[in-house]
Amino acid sequence: MEVFYQKVENIFTYVIQYLVLAVELVGVVVLVVTVIKAIIGLAKRDRKVKLDLAEGIALALQFKMGGELLRTVIVREWSELLILGAVILLRAALTVLIQWEIKLHKDDGKAVEESYLKKFFSGRKKAAAAEPENVQDADESGSSGGEAVAEIEADGENEDRQE
Repeated sequence: MEVFYQKVENIFTYVIQYLVLAVELVGVVVLVVTVIKAIIGLAKRDRKVKLDLAEGIALALQFKMGGELLRTVIVREWSELLILGAVILLRAALTVLIQWEIKLHKDDGKAVEESYLKKFFSGRKKAAAAEPENVQDADESGSSGGEAVAEIEADGENEDRQE
């Protein structure tokens, strides 16, 4: 009976080890694809590249944490468990920080978008002109100031040319 138990335990250990590798491999693939997309986004000057990169890193970290949690099933010694626990806590802290950054970035994007809509509906010509007093209005709305006005100017000029 003990021989059977040993064989089942060995099979279980191998299955878990391969599952850990598979889950962590998915995390690595997600990270590599995210970085490649970010590089392409930088080349195209995409404004969402920072947000997309942060979301991809957060997803990759979650897969890596899933692999670490699976690994806890086959840990046999306390020292291994403590190291694994420290790794999990570190990755969880990184995930929380990245999610916080994503939330801040999305909130900032909403403020810029609201500022743009406010300027757009108050008159297209006025948004294209964007005098210095508009910079103060954009700062009060919580957007990133000069960047929001520059985006409004660029979008307004492009729309005026298309008409």
